[in-house]
Amino acid sequence: MTLVELGRIVRLQVQRSSLKQGAPRATFYEPEPILSVEAMAVDADGARTQADDGTEIIDVHNRLHPQTKFRGENGLSIGFTAHYTEMRARFGDQLSTGIAGENILIEVDEHIDLAAVEAGVVVQGEDGRRVVLGDVCVAAPCAEFSRFCLNDASAPAREITTVLQFLHHGMRGYYATAEHPAGKQVELRVGDRVFIAAR
Repeated sequence: MTLVELGRIVRLQVQRSSLKQGAPRATFYEPEPILSVEAMAVDADGARTQADDGTEIIDVHNRLHPQTKFRGENGLSIGFTAHYTEMRARFGDQLSTGIAGENILIEVDEHIDLAAVEAGVVVQGEDGRRVVLGDVCVAAPCAEFSRFCLNDASAPAREITTVLQFLHHGMRGYYATAEHPAGKQVELRVGDRVFIAAR
């Protein structure tokens, strides 16, 4: 398989807890649990990192998180800087890069559709570290994030539907799985190069 470089990782982050908060039927999007990091370990269970004091921080989508939101396909998530440019153009500057909570943010100049990444994404470090992220699928947007985009907690259903349609098909990002047996970790770092299969 011939690989072509897609871009470089410009941001890594973990979600320490759910970004959907509030009482049932009154949930809202809260990005505060997102933590930006310089490096994270990934394996088949998902992502994890270490705090400055050495404490392990497990992403809420990791299979091993105590309140895991892992469903099988969503252990890791990938987003793209160009998608944020599109979202900011439509909704405003509150949509800073990474605010949707993706684990891996890749710098690109154009929209990345599913066809470009569905065969897998290869991340490679300058020191030879390498991991394949496979089983790539669309990360479907939610109503809570749609209201956050609109900056309107009481937006009517028809407006939410329009936003959901805009954020779908990969605009909101993609889910992926690190193709390693559980327990075998590879470290990702900001600046690592990202490749996809040539089309």
